[in-house]
Amino acid sequence: MTREQKLKLVWRHTHRDYKGTLKGERSTLIYRNGTCLVLLKDLTDEEIEARIPRAAKGD
Repeated sequence: MTREQKLKLVWRHTHRDYKGTLKGERSTLIYRNGTCLVLLKDLTDEEIEARIPRAAKGD
């Protein structure tokens, strides 16, 4: 699965209260030593993996 496909899954499965747009780009709330708003494209690989639903991972 490509990074873009993973980001689409993260976006689709994130509750609407925890996502939005920032400067016209998709963003989500992330805990990084405190809660902060992060552009979806700036998520680390570890953050992406932690947010992909188990069903999509094949577990």
